Amino acid sequence: MKRELGSEQNCSASRSAVDSGLIVLAVATFRQTHHAISTNTPEDIDTHVIGKWFAGTLGRAILLVVITALRNRLDRRR
Repeated sequence: MKRELGSEQNCSASRSAVDSGLIVLAVATFRQTHHAISTNTPEDIDTHVIGKWFAGTLGRAILLVVITALRNRLDRRR
C-alpha cells in the first residue's frame, strides 16, 4: 500500500536535514577513499577530510531544510 503525501501533511525539516547529511557524508567518504587510494593526496589530509565532511554535510542540510520550509509554506497557501 502506497501512502501519498496530502496537502494536510507537511514534510519534516529534521528528516530532510538528516537524510541530506547522510547522503553527503557517504559521498564525501567515497571521495576521500579515492584520495587515499590514488597518489592525489592533499598535504594536510586530516583538515581536508574533516573540512569536506563538515562543510558539505552542514551546507546541504541547511539547503534542504530551507527548501522543505518553503515547500511547507507553499502547501499551506493552497
